[in-house]
This record gives sequence, structure tokens and C-alpha cells, in this order.
Amino acid sequence: MALKHIFTLFFICISFSLSLFSQKSYISFNQPGNTVNANAILIKLGAAMDENPRRLKICISYNEILNVKTPVMQSPEVTIRFTDIHAFKTPAYRGFPMEDILTPDLLSCNLNLIDLPDSNILRQYQLNDLSVSQLSLGYLSSDIPVVTPGKYAVTLSEIRFGYSDMALGAFRDRIQLIDNYYAASALADSLLEYTEGYNPLTTYDLPEKFILLMEINRVVKLIADHHFSEMLLLRENDPGNFTEKFLRLDKFSRSATMTFEEQVDLPAAIHWGGEMDLLIDEYISHLITYIQKSMLLNGIRGGIYKDYTDTWFLTPGFRNEEVVFTGLLKKMYPGKDPAIVIPVITQAVWDAYLRGARKMIDGSNFVGAMFLLDHAAAFREQIPNQVQPDSRQLHGEAVKGVYASYLGIAESCIDIQKFEMAEEYIDQAGKYVADYKGVIPTDTMFQRVFRKLFSRRLQGCDYILTENQFQEALECYQLFSLSYPPEMIAYVNDHLKSRQQQALRGLFFQERNSTNEMVRRHDIDSALIYYDEACRYQEMMPGDPEIKAALEELNSRMLPIRYQQLADRGTYLYLTYNQEESFRTFNQMKEVGERIGIPMDTALNFMYLESYKYHMLNEISVATGMIWKDELESAKDYALEVESVMDLYNLEADPDLQSALKSYRSKIDLKACLGVKEEAEILAIRAWKNIELKQFDMAVKQLGDARQKVRQHPECTLDVKAYEDSIKKYISAAFYQEKQKQALTQVSLGNFREAIQRVSDNERFYRNTELDNLGVPFISMLDFVANSSRIPMYKEALSYFLKGGDAFSAWSCLTWMKRDGVDSRETKDQQEQVGSALSVRDFELFPDGDPEVRIRSYTAGNRWFLNFAQAYTGRWQQLQSEKLLKTP
Repeated sequence: MALKHIFTLFFICISFSLSLFSQKSYISFNQPGNTVNANAILIKLGAAMDENPRRLKICISYNEILNVKTPVMQSPEVTIRFTDIHAFKTPAYRGFPMEDILTPDLLSCNLNLIDLPDSNILRQYQLNDLSVSQLSLGYLSSDIPVVTPGKYAVTLSEIRFGYSDMALGAFRDRIQLIDNYYAASALADSLLEYTEGYNPLTTYDLPEKFILLMEINRVVKLIADHHFSEMLLLRENDPGNFTEKFLRLDKFSRSATMTFEEQVDLPAAIHWGGEMDLLIDEYISHLITYIQKSMLLNGIRGGIYKDYTDTWFLTPGFRNEEVVFTGLLKKMYPGKDPAIVIPVITQAVWDAYLRGARKMIDGSNFVGAMFLLDHAAAFREQIPNQVQPDSRQLHGEAVKGVYASYLGIAESCIDIQKFEMAEEYIDQAGKYVADYKGVIPTDTMFQRVFRKLFSRRLQGCDYILTENQFQEALECYQLFSLSYPPEMIAYVNDHLKSRQQQALRGLFFQERNSTNEMVRRHDIDSALIYYDEACRYQEMMPGDPEIKAALEELNSRMLPIRYQQLADRGTYLYLTYNQEESFRTFNQMKEVGERIGIPMDTALNFMYLESYKYHMLNEISVATGMIWKDELESAKDYALEVESVMDLYNLEADPDLQSALKSYRSKIDLKACLGVKEEAEILAIRAWKNIELKQFDMAVKQLGDARQKVRQHPECTLDVKAYEDSIKKYISAAFYQEKQKQALTQVSLGNFREAIQRVSDNERFYRNTELDNLGVPFISMLDFVANSSRIPMYKEALSYFLKGGDAFSAWSCLTWMKRDGVDSRETKDQQEQVGSALSVRDFELFPDGDPEVRIRSYTAGNRWFLNFAQAYTGRWQQLQSEKLLKTP
């Protein structure tokens, strides 16, 4: 029981919770601490509503819960929870509510440690981009240092919500879904117009119906795959009346397709009077319409149109399109083999693709031509080696047209000084060159436009500088330097440095003049702001003698003003009990005073030392963290530093600092003792485990180490009796197991006689001390020898047993020699010794017994024991003779 007291740990803590319900916040454009993602979302919503994003707000409702636990002499544990976070009164997007998708998934805030006597913020920690899902379960913060319990409070401030990249992606997916909803609605409108004059009974127009139904069926499948009804909850809100339109179009698609397929299956021919080229041109014109609409970025255009062209060859127009098409050809060209007609039609389709691309290129719609040629290439993959000629020439013209268009737009942007837009188009042109190296030749157009941009941008910066817009010019030069590779900047590096220095000079003298003007107006606060800016610019030009002289003149005027301002502010902060800020302010004042030779008067010096004292008290509190991080040597060094500072500032007799330092050192001692106690208890726990495992030698060693640690630190007044009682209880068991290990060591060294002697002594020790009562595992001499698996050990043990009169144990050693393959001739002496000894033993026990029967009970007739048997028989006969002689 004494040992178990060591394992009992007590944990005492102070805890309190603060819960605030139904709080509200909002996300606005460019809000301080706002995420870029929030701005991107507001910009998109503003564009949809034709509203300035700066006027939009996303309102957030939430519950805030703070739970603070303060374990004794440890850092407070603060658990932050935010629950029921949701957006409300959010801007709708094109008629669809967005509350669910606009609920933020990130939160940032400040964690404040408040001094209760004066409500000052002792410490403030920024917690950025915490997961809302994690906060709903509880976020544990360990940032707060050790403080005295009961003299502080913990609060949150500046709560800011935001969106992760994943949330932004989900928002964009929803926007794209809504845009596609309206695009699909418009597409359904346009296709429903075709169905108004549709006559399902006529057959002469089956080819035209084939093209129309292919388009409608593909669109129906494409729209259905978007799952608008489920994704946008159209049962509750369907502003575009999409559901009704789609059901009408889907119903028409099913009915008209079924009738069409039945008509194609009829054997009769049709009287089609149309021209194949015109029919194919109609198909291509429809395709071009989808391509053109997919390139529009405004209005109700979504990605539906591009999806249609991209999936055209993946989505069949009919369930078995090939069978339907073949049946239609048989009706259009009765008596002709479709296998002969199909190549003619595919060539006509290919030619129509090329005609459409040529028309778009001639109309300077190079991007559209690229899309159409890509579609043509996909068509050609379906019928390899069946069409002539190829489209490489048209494709090259389209690529060059797109490339030239990019550069042309870039050059126009340069002329109107929209340089960033020009760079975007030049970048696009550069990507085109990389993607189509074999198509776009290396020419001077790209270099000419790029050099024009480079030159004009630099000239633009120079012009800004001539207008004395120094700050704008400096930013312009800096941006210019970052916009081009170093090898290009190297050509104008001297020019850049010269102009940047000129801009800096201009800024310095602007700030110098503004400083003097504010002094003249007695606007001291503004004067000091301009003065600080002037100093900053001078630091960027330390070698300019004119600026250095101007600054010295400015210093002579402004530093006394700065000194007085700091003195007034420090005094105010001191009188309002803001000691930490007061110290920082007086410290700056002292530095300024030393610089201009103004000594600190008695009153200011008193306030400075008082505020410095509270600063040190606060720093001592913060430095307690070193103690609980086990940085005890650093903590001791810090205490010495505090003493030195106290001496330096004549604060060595201050009772508050003395008390704080004494408390700090007592915490060091306490932590050291807690460490000793913890180490001793860990050793005791390990010892207890070893006792449970019957490893008493290890347990007693660990208990001894624990006792030693406690004895080495008498100042900690830790209880050593429990360890001593446990050692006393298990020392005999440990001694027995240690001796057994020593015997094993002797075996490994080949000292078999020594090993046997130690085991023999240990065997007697075990019985004399009654170790079986403690459950100590017992190993007999015979088992020890058997476990050694050493033949010399068997021989040594055999002799030992015979000397001790234990013939049967000696016999066991002999059998192990046979088992391990020892030649019987090598054991002749041992066999004879054991045989003779066993014969004496057995003759005493069984005087009327048959020696041959006894021998067979030992050897089972095995000839390996021949010498044993002979010795046994000989000794038996000798004993019988001696017995007869003694008989009267």
C-alpha cells in the first residue's frame, strides 16, 4: 500500500465559461483583415446585381462560447466555440437565395488577456483562419502565458469571418450552375420554337427531322445531366420557369423520336426533294451558332453551349444512331447500298466544316474557327482516312489570326496606356507561341510589341516624375522593375536608380516642407507624422549630403517637440494607469532626450521608474512561461538579469519587485521539485509494473533510483519512506534474481563450476527466505543446467550432483549428453560414475530387484549406455557379494 500512494495525482483547477448568444457580424468589401476570397465573392454578386460591391454586405449570425480552465501553477486552457453560424439577408444571385453557400467556413479573431483591476489588455493574440467546423466542436488555445488566477479575464475581439479556397470554389460552382440554369432555359426556349411547326406525320422531311431531333435529344440529355431541379431546389423557386419548359421539350423529344424511328423502320421510300449540301450546311450552321454562343460571356450565357459542342460525339442523338441513320439513307436513296452513300455524305460534311471555318476566318472570327476546326478534327477521328483534304492550312491561319489579334489588342492598349491589360494579351500571345511552335513562325511582331510596352511603361513612369507626383512615380518604377526579367532591367538599371533617387529626394523635401508648414500652423500631431516620413526617406538615401544637412536642421526643430509630446503622452498614460504603454512612451522620450541633451526632470523620472517597475512586473509574469516549459536554467539566468536591472535603475529595494522576484524564484524551485517528484513517480510506476511482471531486480533498482532522486533534493521535502518500505519488502526477491543473472553470465564466460556454485547457493537462499510467498519464479539447479544447453556444463553438473549424492540428477545430465549427440566413448568415465552411483542407490531401495530390469528401465536397451550398464551391473554384483559376506 505504501507504494500505491506514490501513484495518486491530484489536479485542481479553476474554470469559468462565458457564453454570448445571437450575435451578429457582417462581411463587407475590403473589410480590414478580410480574405481575398470574400472580396471575390462580393465582386461577383455586385456584377450580377449591377451594384457596387462596396455597398453589399453578407450578414452573419452566430453564438460565441468561451470556456477557461486555469490549472494551479499552469497556463490557462481556453476553449473557443462558435455555433449556429449562418448567413442571412444575403444578396440573391439572379433570383436564387445564397444563404447556404455564403455561410463562411473560416474565422479570425483576437484573443485578449484583460487585467481586471484596470481593464487593460495585458496580451493580445491573433487567431487567423480557424476552421468553423472545428470551432463548432471547440478550439483549444494554449497561447496564454501563466498569470495569477483570479486577476485576469479572457475575451475575444475583432471577429472576422471569411472563406477558404474550397468555399470559394463551391460558390463559383453554384454561380456557374445558376448561369447554366438560365442558359439551359434560354436554350429550351429556342428549341421549343422549332417544335411549334413540327408535323410528326409527314415523311418527306425526315432528313431535316433527323438533324433537328439529334440536336434536341442531345440537349435534353445534356440538361438532364446537370440535375438543376435537385441542385437548385426548383420546386421551391424556379424564376426562369425552367421546369415547365424542360418537361415540354423532354416530352416532345420522346414522342417525336419514337414516331420518327417508327417511320424510318417502314419499308416505303420517301420523296425527299432537298439537296444534301444544303442540309449539311444547316447542320454546320447550327453547330456554329453553339460555338458563337459559347464565346459570349455576358447575359444569360453559361457553359451549356460549350458543353454541347464538347460532348457532341460522346452523346448519341438516338439510342442506336447508326441503325437509324442507315435506315434513313435507305429511304432517301432506295436501291443504293448505304455503304456507298455514307462516304459521299461524310466527305460532304467535312467540306462543310472547312467552308464554315473559311467563312469565320474571312470574318476575322479566328477563335470561333479554331473551335469549329477542333470539332471537325473530332469528326474526322470517327471516320479515319475517309475524307480529303486536311485542315492544316485553315488551322494555321486561325492560329496565326488569334495570335495576331492578341498582339493587336495589346498594342492598342499600349497606345491608350492600359499597360496591365496589354501585358495580359501579350502573355496570351506568348502562350500561343509555346502551344503552336510549329505553326507560328518566329517573327519580329511579338518583340516589337513587347519592346514598345517596355519603353512606353518606362516613359510613363518618367512622365509621372516630371509632374512631381513622386510617390506615384516611385511605385511606378518599383512595379516596372518587378514586371520584367532581370536581364531586361539590366539595360535600364542606371536610369531606374537615378529616377528612383530623384523621386525619393522629392518625397523627402515634400515631407520636410509639410512638416515646417504644420509647425507654422501649430498642428503638432500632423507635423510629427510628416517628420517621421521625412526621416524614413532620408534613411533610404544615407549618402546624400544635401538631404543629411536638411534633416539635421529639421531635427533641431522637431526633436524638442517630439520630446515634449512624448512627455505629455507618457504622463497621461501614467495617470490613467496604462503602465505598459506609459513605460514604452517614456522610454522613447528618454532616447530622444539623450540625443538632444535634455535631462529628465524629477517628476518625469519618478513616473518613468514607476511605469518601468510595472513593465518589469508584467515581464516577470510572462517569463513564468519559461519555468513551465522546463527551461529552468534560462529562468534562473533571467532572474539574475532582473536583479541587475533593478540595481541599474535603483529599484533593488522596491517591495513589489522584490516580492515578484521572490515569487518567481519560488516557482523555479517549485517546478524543480515538481520535476523531481514527477521523475521519482515515473520510476515508481515502472517499478510497480515490473513487480506485477515478477521482475523484482529491475523494480528494486528503479525504486532505489527514485529514493536517490528524492534524497538529493531535501529542500523539496518529498516523502522517501514509501520507497524505502517497498525496497525492504522486495530486496530479497531482487537479490535472488540478480544472483541468477550472475550465474548466467558465468555460463556465457565458460565458468561452469562458478555458475553451478552460485545457483546452488541461490537455491538454498530461495528456500531459507521463503520467496515463494512473494510469487518469485523458482529455477532449480537441474532446470538451470538443462536450460544452459552446454555439454561442458552437463559434465560439470554431473560431477557436482555425484559429490552431493544426487545420482538421479547426475543421470539426467548423462541423458542430455546423449540427446545432444556426444559420442559415448567420450562419456565413458561419466557413464561408469553414474552407473556405479545409481547401482548403490537402487540396491539400497530394491535389494531383491533384478539389476537387468533396472538397467533397461533407464536405458531402454540403447547401446549408447553400454559403459553405464556394465558399471551398474559390476557394482550391483559387488554389493551382493559384500552382503553375503556380512550374512552370518
